[in-house]
Amino acid sequence: MANYLFLMELGNKTVTDGDNANLIKLTVTGCGFSFVGTMLSLCLICFLPVGNDSTFILTNLCISLVTSQLAFIAAENAYPEKGMCTSATVVIQYLFLVVHFCSFSYGIHLCSKLKNFGDIKKKRPVIVFMCWVAPLIISLLTVSLRGADFGKGALCWLPTEHGTRWAFLGPVMIIQIINWCVFLLMMATRFSLDIKRGESLRNIIKQQCLTGVSLLSVLGLTWTLGFIVTFGSPKVMAYVFVFLASTQGMLLFFCHVLTNNQVRKVLCVKMKPRDPDASVSVDYSEDYTRTSNVFEHSERNHSRLDHPSSGHSDNGVKMNRRRSEVVTKTEKFGHQLEVQQNQLHHRRRRSSGRKMRRVGLLSLNFDQTVMTRSMAGKVCLVTGATRGIGKGIALQLGQAGATVYITGRTLTAPKGDPVGGSLTDTASRSKACFFLAAYYPE
Repeated sequence: MANYLFLMELGNKTVTDGDNANLIKLTVTGCGFSFVGTMLSLCLICFLPVGNDSTFILTNLCISLVTSQLAFIAAENAYPEKGMCTSATVVIQYLFLVVHFCSFSYGIHLCSKLKNFGDIKKKRPVIVFMCWVAPLIISLLTVSLRGADFGKGALCWLPTEHGTRWAFLGPVMIIQIINWCVFLLMMATRFSLDIKRGESLRNIIKQQCLTGVSLLSVLGLTWTLGFIVTFGSPKVMAYVFVFLASTQGMLLFFCHVLTNNQVRKVLCVKMKPRDPDASVSVDYSEDYTRTSNVFEHSERNHSRLDHPSSGHSDNGVKMNRRRSEVVTKTEKFGHQLEVQQNQLHHRRRRSSGRKMRRVGLLSLNFDQTVMTRSMAGKVCLVTGATRGIGKGIALQLGQAGATVYITGRTLTAPKGDPVGGSLTDTASRSKACFFLAAYYPE
């Protein structure tokens, strides 16, 4: 049995037999925790309605982590037979390269969100190629050129002759350098945004810590310690590296998945019991919860949604089509909402200030207060906003910094800043009733 340290070694051995035995136990224990963490992450990603490119990459990362660690543990049975050992070496090299290339893909995805590089069509085939095909090419080239030397050492791993181990260490080192640059860029961007918002020093430090912890695991930056151990460092660093590398799946679950805002919001909606007096049925609420992640735009680029008819890109067409679908559903539900309006009128008297219904990811009170932490950068559609409570909700959303689309007319904030655009004339059908669909950019 081997430990994670030998994956990063240029020579055959850098630790004593006693330390090697302890590192093996630490590796097996860490892989067990990592397996649990990755499975929990996959369950949250698969069963919660959160779908975008970042979660797609995260799913591939979790799958590659599970398979690579299982292959790593199972490779013990391949030694000393040369054919089996060669196959195990190729599989381990490929799967661990997939882990690092998935982290690299996530870093590139983060950079693409900072600035609009143009509409990139068919992103996911590119992600799949980068995560799974590129490592396969490297592994096949390695075994075709140096396969005769596989299986000669005491472990089923790349031989030390002719610098063969650089076929793994080289790509990993390049990815680590790039991901560290991405990490520093994200930290600097977060810091500048907090400064512009006038956050307190305590909040800035808190956000920096949370951002750093979240990115360390998903970008695989803990593997940098492996190079430090390889090129000379105290023995304790070997234990730290093996612990962090073998528990990457658990760290990914606690530090990245559970801290993801989209996952937390949808998880809170799923876990919180519904109000029996809710004016909108469960089907309506869940329907708009599923559409809350349709548009995967960053907050820096959300201004592209302000004028949906000004471009001819595919995103604009899809956006307009989705808004049309929402308006159609609103018209379909209009009659039932009007019937329920009388019930709402009576309930309002005895439930002033109490949460009455939940639509999508927003909670609305009948005191015309939008119960949400921050609406800045959100895109909302409000029907029946020509009078009454609907108009008040639209105005409050606009003042909170949201981009508001209403039916029938265009609202203007008190300061003269436009908060919405004209959509289509359906306000006459919805009348005094109101309906809200919220789209949360990634």
